[in-house]
Amino acid sequence: MKKNFPGYTLIEMLITVMIIGIVMPIIFNVAVNSMKTLSRLEQIQLETIQHQRLKNRMNEDFHNMFRIVHLDENSIGFTTVRNNTFQDLVEYFVRNDTLFYKLNGSSNKILFTDLETAGFEFKNYDDTPYTPGGDSYTMPEMNSLPQLIFNYSFQFNSQVLNGKIKKLITAWHKKDKF
Repeated sequence: MKKNFPGYTLIEMLITVMIIGIVMPIIFNVAVNSMKTLSRLEQIQLETIQHQRLKNRMNEDFHNMFRIVHLDENSIGFTTVRNNTFQDLVEYFVRNDTLFYKLNGSSNKILFTDLETAGFEFKNYDDTPYTPGGDSYTMPEMNSLPQLIFNYSFQFNSQVLNGKIKKLITAWHKKDKF
């Protein structure tokens, strides 16, 4: 009489180990690729958030601009009102590939890095560049010009993206006079 013992034969065990040996590298490869994709998506999301923060901050400061103190193609300084308090001086300036921010003479804070190009400029309503009457802009000139524009471009996900933050100065001053 032959007794049946519950269990697996050697062949069944070898087939199971062989299947696991084939499936595990496939599963591991899928997991690694998923982690790489998630990492790339996270990087894209962080760059998008950084770009949006730049636009929001500059739009808010430009919107509340009170008086322009200085301007050249790489920097601008102006007084502004933020959070219902008067700020003496807000400065933005570009050095190499980085946009810096300075508030009331504090230390420089990095606002955006890896810029391809960046610059500030005044323009007329017809988008022609405005050039000052002399060697520099006078205070009345700076506070009565039609447009202040910050043009920039940066590398994003292997392509160069361009952006523009525009402030219509004259319309803002007329609105405040009434």
